[in-house]
Amino acid sequence: MLEQDNLSDVIKLVSDIRHKKLFNSYDIALKTEELLEKLISEGYWRSARELMTLVKTRMKYTTENLSQEATALNIMRHILKIIREEYEAASKKKGEGQSLHQLVTANPNSVLDYSESLINLKSRLLDHLTEYKVELESSSYLYLLIVVMVLSNMYKFTPNYVASHDHTAFNICASPANVIPYCCGQLLNKIEVYNPVFDYVPPELVTLFISHQGGNAPSYVYRLLSELYHQDDYDM
Repeated sequence: MLEQDNLSDVIKLVSDIRHKKLFNSYDIALKTEELLEKLISEGYWRSARELMTLVKTRMKYTTENLSQEATALNIMRHILKIIREEYEAASKKKGEGQSLHQLVTANPNSVLDYSESLINLKSRLLDHLTEYKVELESSSYLYLLIVVMVLSNMYKFTPNYVASHDHTAFNICASPANVIPYCCGQLLNKIEVYNPVFDYVPPELVTLFISHQGGNAPSYVYRLLSELYHQDDYDM
């Protein structure tokens, strides 16, 4: 049941990311997908609404403990959209078998609340996630070594925006040993060295976003976000 959900899976994921056991975004994306695939397969949920609650709880925990980590959140956010789509498709297919009386008396203005229990929803979700995992694996980070100006996988596109004045709070600093070796001991006593993991690029300097699905102009990013995530899942 939902009250028995101990979040041990996402706690381990956050710990692995924090301790650099999962360092690059590809590994984080794959591990997050596997986490949610196991949650769907083995977790206790009876409806899409309960499953979405389980996923959102993990998103909230990740946000609270790794505010700079976008990849894991984007994978969870995209799988939320998959859950919505598969539920709607399964509901529509079920509706095709309804009687004429049921179709006439149904409320056309009713909004899906994802609370109905659908027998084949789990199998539909697992089939969809199998395809999604193949897509992630085929866009391996080894492919990202091609020399281009801007190259990114789709799971790095996030609806969370970071302005230039938020750069300090947004960034993560790695060990300065990669910038100045410890052999420079006398110099280290006189300076403070920062080694940021990320860098802020003003949006006006970006002319093209290239992913494993092709190239897109910056103005098309809003359309990409709507295809990747459901708008209700933008803010958690």
